[in-house]
Amino acid sequence: HQTSGDFDSAILAYEKALKANPQLYRAHNLLGLCHRISGNNEAAEKSYLASIDICSTCPEAQSNLGTLYLKTGREVEAEAMFLKALEADEFYLNALLKLSKLYLKRRKVLDSDFFQINLKLFKLYSSIPKVISRLEDTAQLGQMSLNEYCQRLGSSNSYLNSDQIIRQMKGIEG
Repeated sequence: HQTSGDFDSAILAYEKALKANPQLYRAHNLLGLCHRISGNNEAAEKSYLASIDICSTCPEAQSNLGTLYLKTGREVEAEAMFLKALEADEFYLNALLKLSKLYLKRRKVLDSDFFQINLKLFKLYSSIPKVISRLEDTAQLGQMSLNEYCQRLGSSNSYLNSDQIIRQMKGIEG
C-alpha cells in the first residue's frame, strides 16, 4: 500500500501488524513515514520514537525523526538525530545527506565534521545525482569549482582513501 501511495491503507496494515507484534521496530518506522507524508507529524514522531525505543541503533528511524524535526523547524534536535543515526551507521546515506544540507545551510563549509561528511559522500556515493548536487553547492559556497573541492576531499589523509577499505565498505553495504 505504501509503495503505491495508499498511505491510509498502509497505516491500517502497519497498525494491524503492530497489534499482533508491537516489537516490530521497522513497522513503527514505516508507520511514522506514512504519518509524516500524510501530514500527521505528532503520530509520526510517536512512531519513530517507538521504533528507536525498540531498536536504539536503527539509523533509519533516527534519520527519519531528524527529517521530521527539520520539517517542523527543530534544527538542533534534527542535528542530534542525524548524528545518532551516523553513530549507528557512519555511512548511512540519508543521514549524511541531511546533515550535509543542514551544515551547508548554516554555512559551516570549513567545519571538520562537515568535511568528513562530504568526504564520505564523495568517496562512497559520488555516482548519485543528489550527492553531486550537494558537493557542487558546497564547492560554490567555498568559492571553488567542484573539481577543486573534490580534489581537496580526495587528498585528505583519511581511511576512506584506501581503495581496499572502500571496496569492503561497498561490499558490506550491498
